[in-house]
Amino acid sequence: MQFWHGTADNVLYYQNFIEETKQWSNVFGASSSPSNTVQNWPVAGWTRYDYGPNVMGISAQGVGHTDITYQSTQIMQWFGL
Repeated sequence: MQFWHGTADNVLYYQNFIEETKQWSNVFGASSSPSNTVQNWPVAGWTRYDYGPNVMGISAQGVGHTDITYQSTQIMQWFGL
């Protein structure tokens, strides 16, 4: 499961990102604490959090609901394409 969320989203509040992390890491039997964190990925100010091999959350600092840009290269890589 890969999910992307902006910290300034006023439609799906950022707390939803935290809850997604808990829920999906539980589904895949992973810790809700990230096993790896990559700053400025794939854009400056964004952070990638890995929760084992099956869960990745990307937090976009200062980005709102309609402002998060589509990152096709990273999405394709996630799916192995």
